[in-house]
Amino acid sequence: MRRARVAWLAVPTLALGLLGACSHVPPIQEMSDARQAVQAAREAGAGSYARSALDQAEGRLVKAERAIKSYDYPEARTEALAAREGATAARRLALSLRAAQASLEGADGAGVPVPQAWADLEEARRAAAAGRPAEATELAERSRASAEAALNQHYLEGARDLLAGLEKRVSAMSAEDRERYSAARAAFYGNDGRRAYESARALSLSPSGRPRGARAGR
Repeated sequence: MRRARVAWLAVPTLALGLLGACSHVPPIQEMSDARQAVQAAREAGAGSYARSALDQAEGRLVKAERAIKSYDYPEARTEALAAREGATAARRLALSLRAAQASLEGADGAGVPVPQAWADLEEARRAAAAGRPAEATELAERSRASAEAALNQHYLEGARDLLAGLEKRVSAMSAEDRERYSAARAAFYGNDGRRAYESARALSLSPSGRPRGARAGR
């Protein structure tokens, strides 16, 4: 019983010893992780899309490097961890903003109006500029999802009309085109609008998919 009590009393002492040892060891791994995270954020375009968040992360990294030079390893470790976390958030934000921009432009290109998605994207940009990366990322993701949903619905509606026309001509299709027709239907019922539309449109332009005497359109 006494041995067990001594062992339990030794645990806090050991923990304190390890903590003290860490305070005298340079945070080499933490610094490396922070530098890699900052570089990854830069490569993701954070300098353009998440400048404020990237600046903060770079500032924490500079503080960590200064602390290293002053042999203040606990401070260096704290700043390095903060730099990595901030850089990771900046990278995530940059990728989210870029994805949202691409999705909205895709919707515009297809003639699908998404005014609320654009409004959310603008709000995300303002939040990013104000140094609120978590809020900005959430808004950007919402913007992207909204645009993609609207575009998918647009393609589903187009695919539905094409499939309705093709259904009347299935018996005249080749075996290969029947398989393509089945694949287009599967994509439609699987809610994959773009794939369903493109497959159905390509099939409608094939010889066995067109009505007799019809010519392929553009």
